Amino acid sequence: MESVDRSSPIPLYYQIKLNLKRFIEDNKLKPNDPLPPEEELAKYYKVSRLTVRQAMQELVKEGLIYRIQGKGTYVAENKMISDLSHLTGFSEEMEKIRKKAWSKVLTNKLVKPPEKVADAFHISGEAKVLLLSRLRYEGDRPRSIENAYLNISKYPILRKISQYDMSTKSLYKLLKDEFSIYPTFAEEEIEVVHAEESVAKILGIKEGDCVLSIVRITFSQEKIPIEYVYSNYRKDNFKLRVTLKAR
Repeated sequence: MESVDRSSPIPLYYQIKLNLKRFIEDNKLKPNDPLPPEEELAKYYKVSRLTVRQAMQELVKEGLIYRIQGKGTYVAENKMISDLSHLTGFSEEMEKIRKKAWSKVLTNKLVKPPEKVADAFHISGEAKVLLLSRLRYEGDRPRSIENAYLNISKYPILRKISQYDMSTKSLYKLLKDEFSIYPTFAEEEIEVVHAEESVAKILGIKEGDCVLSIVRITFSQEKIPIEYVYSNYRKDNFKLRVTLKAR
């Protein structure tokens, strides 16, 4: 860990916060590793315990560390950060936090579309779509259930996806590299819902626990809908980020 610069106009507590944050983000400490006690950190930085406590409180607010009363302070699990200002898939989001992502394929076949999917694709309910349903993992922990309906009426080549092992492949990367179909923009809706029994069982949570329900319609460079995705995410270890601009 670095020392603090007492000649800097940056407050000492904020320097300590940034120092500890870099230390954690550089993987010097792993998730659930304990941090040194406040007293030890105060001696190291030659500041008061109050200054150290203020730095730690900032890190708690950011979700980088957590406290257990009577035991100490620990490094939090890395959160999946969904950046709403960029169109990315699960695999790309996990790469950002340096986590290994993989999937258990639940379904990869042609099906009749639900009404909302047919409406989004502007096709009849008798047409077929490709359903790629996956349970998404970070390490050995299930993160989400993702049901991606693919528009084979407009892009028949997407039928070939049923021939691929999609347990480790990124769908967006496959679309671009193999089929020259480029996801360009998307419309997304997010809401908090209560997990049904089947969802709770798969995600390893309790029935009725809150999950993030995300519906995304992704469009190609020709402004044609490529996919309709309905996902349920565990609410823990998940953070949304959006860039806001003034009018």
